[in-house]
Amino acid sequence: ILKDHLKEDREHMVGKFLLSVIMGFNTLNGPLDEFKWEHRLIVIHEVAEPSAQQYHELQQWKAELLDRDIKVLMISPGYVYIDGVRAENIAYSDLKVKLKLEDKFQLFLIGKDGGIKMKSDKPVQPFEIFRKIDQMPMRRAEIGIKKSGG
Repeated sequence: ILKDHLKEDREHMVGKFLLSVIMGFNTLNGPLDEFKWEHRLIVIHEVAEPSAQQYHELQQWKAELLDRDIKVLMISPGYVYIDGVRAENIAYSDLKVKLKLEDKFQLFLIGKDGGIKMKSDKPVQPFEIFRKIDQMPMRRAEIGIKKSGG
């Protein structure tokens, strides 16, 4: 009995390891873990004028951001802001490594699973971001739940 139990434990551990490797592929672990499975993120690397413009354009769509569980991060070497509030618990240096930031404007869309779903070196129209999100399987499931009253 003990031998069977140890075999099951070993198989379970191997399965969990393989799942973590598969799920970890192309995902951001570390500095943004607190948002995983709860929020999508739009990360704007603020190093040039388009950054502020991109942020202000997104703020015109607050209902759409809320409906899609999106938080907007403005990041720069001196700070990280989440939805306009300074985030003391997230270091820019960690994001720079994880996102492989360059010294230019960059926008990232990060899914609830922590995966990078879109990356752009130019500002992106909010409706394009929403369209990308609305095509994601998880978002389609969310829309289905909302339609069924759940």
